[in-house]
Amino acid sequence: MRVLFPSLCGILLIQITCSTTCQKNGPGSQRAVNPFQQWLTNTGDTASVTVHPNDLPVEIGYTFTSSAGGSVVQLGIRLPDTGRTYAVTLWDGVSKASLVQKNIKVATMGFNYVSLVATNEAVAIQANHSYVISVLMIPQGLVGAGPAGDDFFDVERTDRKDIFPMTIGPITYQHQYSKPSGSASPVFPDNLTSYQNFINGICDIGFSSN
Repeated sequence: MRVLFPSLCGILLIQITCSTTCQKNGPGSQRAVNPFQQWLTNTGDTASVTVHPNDLPVEIGYTFTSSAGGSVVQLGIRLPDTGRTYAVTLWDGVSKASLVQKNIKVATMGFNYVSLVATNEAVAIQANHSYVISVLMIPQGLVGAGPAGDDFFDVERTDRKDIFPMTIGPITYQHQYSKPSGSASPVFPDNLTSYQNFINGICDIGFSSN
């Protein structure tokens, strides 16, 4: 099994292509902020996104807080294997309870989001409370699929400076966590990743302030 660490061999450099960073689909007339997508758009050529070959069935996630109350109105991923579907979960970072989970299909090499508003599943977010957004790197619904992992992306700044903590608007992504999984069911990722300048993933939220 492969552990999560920066891979220097067999890496395919992917050009960063991001779609619109905000969508007007949150509660009321507020615009949803997609923090990781917006950060990549803002950093441009100063960040690289590369494919990380992976065979470890693992949950990868990030803790985050908000400086203001609001709602998570989208869940999203950016992963290299188009056509596959992955389970993305929003967790309470304190109780470790699952707040909402959606299966998201990778339709494009860019970010793919699903709306929680459309299904009346938007999650209220308390200011200064810890939450976790994570993706299970086992494709969902494949006939005969065993507990084998799929490739993911690595994100790194070209100046090697830390990526986390990452603050976009009221949202701050703080740390990366992971956890090996032996099944196709999401698990709370509680193994802290020691490095902050190299991020595996990618998963993201859409947040709308009150």
